[in-house]
Amino acid sequence: MLLALPMAMIGVPIYLHIPQLFSDAYSVSLSLLGVVLLATRMIDTLSDPLLGALADRLRARGISYVVQIFCVMPIFLLALWMLVSAPMLAPWLWLSISLSLLYLCISALVVNYYALGIELAPDDAGQRKLTLAREGCMLLGIGLGSLLPAVLMQRYGTLEGMRMMAEGVIMLSAVVMIVAALNLPLRTGGRSVQRASSASIFQGMKMLFASTSLRGIALCYGVNALANAIPATLIFFYMKDVIGLSPAHQGAVLACYFFTGVMTMPFWNILCARLKAARCWMISACLAALAFLPAALLSTGDVVAFGIICALTGACLGADMAMPAKLTSEVIARESLDSATCFGVYHFIAKLMLALAAGVCLPLLDWLAHDPKPLHDQGVTSLALMYALLPALIKGCAVYLMRRHLHTNMEHV
Repeated sequence: MLLALPMAMIGVPIYLHIPQLFSDAYSVSLSLLGVVLLATRMIDTLSDPLLGALADRLRARGISYVVQIFCVMPIFLLALWMLVSAPMLAPWLWLSISLSLLYLCISALVVNYYALGIELAPDDAGQRKLTLAREGCMLLGIGLGSLLPAVLMQRYGTLEGMRMMAEGVIMLSAVVMIVAALNLPLRTGGRSVQRASSASIFQGMKMLFASTSLRGIALCYGVNALANAIPATLIFFYMKDVIGLSPAHQGAVLACYFFTGVMTMPFWNILCARLKAARCWMISACLAALAFLPAALLSTGDVVAFGIICALTGACLGADMAMPAKLTSEVIARESLDSATCFGVYHFIAKLMLALAAGVCLPLLDWLAHDPKPLHDQGVTSLALMYALLPALIKGCAVYLMRRHLHTNMEHV
């Protein structure tokens, strides 16, 4: 499960620091940068279900998820090296190629990685421990990816700091792959995947949505993902304009949020062993919504209060990530669905909600009198309400949907 660590570490730097790197170091215009980022992120969003279905087709033909991971990993490391190296082509073209390749590799690694978990731990207890360990490594990686680049770039500059970060991820990935090679069998057991070998990729995806249980989980997951995507889109605006945090401290606050999620994983493991995963998910969503509401009332200088809110909501993050994966694994095992295709669809939903949040919230924030310069009172109030109140309301809707559509997973509690 350590493979999640290097993959998660590069997520925040790619989204936050790479655009700044190519703008400052290579003088790529903001307009051209926007076009490149939009195109590559669309590729990233649309590729997950297709790569998931492809992974299941390969698995049905005898190429295990482990082998697929080992084949993709060197390309992933090459793409990461390309992204932080001096461009050998026009900078915008170099960014387009390296970023597209990196996104495709990450999507392929993630869907194989999640599908592999079902084969390694087919029973309920094993799935619970594996899922929480995997999501814990994810959170730890995201936390490190939030903190380390800010520290390195502040000390060594943007370009050198990002190169050092990439080199660290490459070395960590090499170590993890050596450990995996020594411990994972190249051919894994578990469920056989027969359908994907004869059905087309799109037919395989269509079959998944024939599952009533899967549709219910997907609906709850999508609404909950939208609730999470809104603050993820607005977080840096909120920290700068409402709380007044400097860029040097913003990474520390994000790291606190994710590290709290890591530390509370054992609690959710114990609770999930006593309750159904659906019930744990619903509890965590309720607590997160309630803990997030006070953020609408904060103002400049309320750093401690915001830190407490981040810690409380971060404590719910582990369950928010692990329980949907656990529920999905249960459905896959029960109905013999195609693992990688299923997880590919779920990652597509999460990325689609992130794109939707950006496409709606940023124009709406601009319309409600936000300005990159110091905000007047109306702009600050609008930003605070959109950042805190809107996600809490949407998460409340997600809780209602969980109660309505996941009742079969909670009926024995």
